[in-house]
Formats: sequence, structure tokens, C-alpha cells
Amino acid sequence: ARVLIHVDDASPMAPARYLRYFVLQSSDGSNWTTESDAYLPNGAYVVPRDPTAVAGLLPAEVAWTRPSDGDTLRSTSLRQSDETSVAVASSIAEHWAAIVFSSRGSTADQFALVLATGRRSQGPGSPVTLDDPDSVRGFAISAYGVTALVNGRSGF
Repeated sequence: ARVLIHVDDASPMAPARYLRYFVLQSSDGSNWTTESDAYLPNGAYVVPRDPTAVAGLLPAEVAWTRPSDGDTLRSTSLRQSDETSVAVASSIAEHWAAIVFSSRGSTADQFALVLATGRRSQGPGSPVTLDDPDSVRGFAISAYGVTALVNGRSGF
């Protein structure tokens, strides 16, 4: 199975989907089938794999770093090697980050999914601007599929 997260900031559907639309898919070994989909609540977004690469996503002069090591605060679950382009609930192929699970519910590695508050942006650049790195929440998943909630950026 896999969970797709919409990461296509240039898509015509980005204002509604970008960083907040999730799709659950299963595979029969050769094809992926959408089982369900969901949106995060208004104002909630996934912090992408490299938030510094998206113009306008982060507010100016705010450090989006982890206190533990000073590295960028990001969703480590969204690896570039697992990204895909596919049409979901539309005829337009869009760019998605995928979190892939084995038939046992395990993953290739441990990871974190970081959620932040934000708002839709107007004008050029990202369709979303994230608010405050100190108000992030999310979860960590072990390679065995065990989930632990994380409350605040110091936990990532």
C-alpha cells in the first residue's frame, strides 16, 4: 500500500490540494488502485521534504530548523526516490510524494511526517505559506510501522 501526498505546487488544483490532500492506494502487484482520499482540515499542511526549495512557502526571517541538530525541519517520510506523477480524481497527472508500506505494514526505514499550520498565499510562488515552526505537530513511524505522536519541533 502507499499513501500519496499532493506536492505539485504548479498544478491547477494546487490551491485546494497542495500539501493537504492524501490518497490511500493499494497494489495488486502491477497496478495501483485508489481506496480512499482525504484532506487535512483547513489551515493544516504537511511540511514537505525540502521546504526551503519552495519559494514563498516559509515566512521570511523565520528559522525552520530542528533544535536537536540545526537541520531543516521537514517531513523525512517524503523521500525523492518515492515521488511519482499520476492522475488522481482528475485527468491531469500531478506530482505526489509517496509513503510506501509492505504487506506487513512496515516501511523501508523510520521516518517522520511533520504537520504545520498555514494559509493560502496570493500571488507568485507557493500556493501556501506555513506559519510557525514552533507550532508543528506530527508523528514518527518506525520501520515496523509503530507510530508515535510528536508534539512540537523539539521532538523531530
